[in-house]
Amino acid sequence: KRQDIDPDRIAVAGHSEGGLIAPLVASTDSRVRAVALLAGPAYSGRRVLVYQNELGIRAIPGFTDAQRDSVRRTIPGALDSLARANPWFNYFINVDPAVALRKVKQPVLVLQGNTDTQVSPEQADTLAFILRKSGNTRVTVQRFPETNHLFLRDPSGAASGYSALKDQTIRREVLGALANFMVTALR
Repeated sequence: KRQDIDPDRIAVAGHSEGGLIAPLVASTDSRVRAVALLAGPAYSGRRVLVYQNELGIRAIPGFTDAQRDSVRRTIPGALDSLARANPWFNYFINVDPAVALRKVKQPVLVLQGNTDTQVSPEQADTLAFILRKSGNTRVTVQRFPETNHLFLRDPSGAASGYSALKDQTIRREVLGALANFMVTALR
């Protein structure tokens, strides 16, 4: 209802967890004409968190394989405990992103950094597969080399190294891809 917003040119963009929320909005609101998913998850939060924890476990210096296995065994119980204590977390670890994705018929842009260690890079292909299998032929995937979860230039992508990165600016190529998609999709 805002005068400065054209109701015929609305798009939704979501980063990370927002990439889970954007398809929920688009699948239920016909006014949304385009969707951009930036490092959006294709898997349940449980699977994403197990992946993230695995990277952390592997990075612990000086641990034996037996010690790593011991830590791994604590993860499911810890996630379940958090889920019982927090309704949002319960939803996050159990929701299947594919349910909403299957209902998205608008043009979709999937952007992914190839060194993302928070949402594994192959999830971009999984998102595209789900959308296309459900009949959406207007899906574009763009990957960016040496780009982390925050879309910063980063050869390793380790979340623990974000603050040490010299350049804290979102890559121009990412912003350009997003802008080009929006201009084209909202014509």
